[in-house]
Amino acid sequence: MQPHGSEHLKVLLRASAIQKRVREMGLQISKDYSGQRVHLIGVLKGAAIFLSDLARQIRVEVSLDFIAVSSYGHGRESSGQVRLTKDLDTSIEGLNVIVIETSSTADSRWTICCARYASANPSPCTSPHCSISRSAESTR
Repeated sequence: MQPHGSEHLKVLLRASAIQKRVREMGLQISKDYSGQRVHLIGVLKGAAIFLSDLARQIRVEVSLDFIAVSSYGHGRESSGQVRLTKDLDTSIEGLNVIVIETSSTADSRWTICCARYASANPSPCTSPHCSISRSAESTR
């Protein structure tokens, strides 16, 4: 039996393929930051599960924080104006920051810009970006 509301969804990637890639990403981050601590910043709400799965695969010390951004008003179409709706809870000064986001919209470039803006105040040691996304073209 399929979960409610999923009867019209098309599987784009099998769970095993996603899990494999998340493991690979975790191992690469562990290698790149060997002996160091990484601070993952998830862009809510979509990144929460991805961030959790990725954090479990990282073999160095990990800390977490979240930001939230929005470019949607009351409708379903982007307003083009990105607002930071939740800022970081702790300082990231001197931390190895990795921004984690998921996006299936064209607004991902705005999300990235806003996330990097938030992660740059004050300046962290590093600030790479990690994303799992799906383009509109992949659903056609």
